[in-house]
Amino acid sequence: MEPLRDEYSVGDVINCSANGWPAPSITWRWINGPAADGAVDGRSLTVTEEMKEDRNEWKCIATNNIGEDEWTIMFNVSGELKLTWKDMESHEV
Repeated sequence: MEPLRDEYSVGDVINCSANGWPAPSITWRWINGPAADGAVDGRSLTVTEEMKEDRNEWKCIATNNIGEDEWTIMFNVSGELKLTWKDMESHEV
């Protein structure tokens, strides 16, 4: 898992990774209910507008035929737009 923050902006992507043999599959589960359409794409969770409503608690679950492990992340979604320019730092506007 990448370093985690308490707050994310709409459009931010949170990646989950796990190692093991055989290679584990990754799934995301939203504790508050069904995931918003387009929020989950394989190992990536994209922060959406719908996530602004609640404090978000997500589980990243890694599974293979040997077992399962999971990580929990809790975060708020800010209303700020964040632009990232190539070869420059991120700036909030």
